[in-house]
Amino acid sequence: MNIRRARKQMQKGFTLIELMIVVAIIGILAAVAIPQYRDYTTKSRWAAAVASVAGIQQAVSMCLQNNAGAIAKCGSLDDLKDDGALKTADAPTIANAAATFAMAAGVITLTGDDKTGNCVVTLNPDAATSANSLTWTIKSSGTDCTKANTGFEN
Repeated sequence: MNIRRARKQMQKGFTLIELMIVVAIIGILAAVAIPQYRDYTTKSRWAAAVASVAGIQQAVSMCLQNNAGAIAKCGSLDDLKDDGALKTADAPTIANAAATFAMAAGVITLTGDDKTGNCVVTLNPDAATSANSLTWTIKSSGTDCTKANTGFEN
């Protein structure tokens, strides 16, 4: 009986090998999960930034309809305000302050900060497909900018 009690007392706890296996599994999971999480948060910041300029995109569409597709008359915030498509010529507030806004010749440019990987996302209007439609081409550029972390093609 003393031998059985001794065996029960010796079998408490985990062995060193078992603990090392658990630590290795946690390390592998962390090595995969952390970069994926970083890309996910960066992509969501870019989605919020692009959604912040949806009003400007609509104003450009309206201005192009009012001016028979002449992008020269709809190329800046002041042009959009003068046309009546936009109420104010102030730059829009970008969600999460993830990017800065610029507009020239109808092209909307969002320049990211360190939270968004210092990428540049451009929204380019293309009214040439039809007189009654406007298509926006969204592309990203930068050294570390990929579809995985911005959600947009290079």
